[in-house]
Amino acid sequence: MGPPLTAGRAQAETAFADECTITRPGTGDGTRDETTGTTTPPAATSVYSGACMFRPPSTTTSNQPQAQGGAPAFIEDMRCRIPAAQTGVRLGDTVTCTASTTDPSQVGRAFDVTRIIAGTYAVTRILILADKARGPRV
Repeated sequence: MGPPLTAGRAQAETAFADECTITRPGTGDGTRDETTGTTTPPAATSVYSGACMFRPPSTTTSNQPQAQGGAPAFIEDMRCRIPAAQTGVRLGDTVTCTASTTDPSQVGRAFDVTRIIAGTYAVTRILILADKARGPRV
């Protein structure tokens, strides 16, 4: 990675006005409490915590339906940019906004990662997100 790419990545990250945590659901059956009959799901694993930038979907992709259960569903609710060096994010991980200097209404919103856009010369990693607060829109 040469100086222009390093400088470009550093410059891109200066625009990150939000913070997020990215977690991966735990695996296994969880822990069952025989007294109460409840099961505690396995703990999630932290993947990333730090600066990011939430953006609305682009107009070229937000209206493209994805088939779900035989019906078209629009699944891009938000985009999140994180540092390009954060390579551990996977599809299905959860992105939660933890702070926003420009839009405090985003804090606490959680999203599923449905697509990851990256490349050799990318200055950020772009996560395509679906809002966890609702099901697919048709």
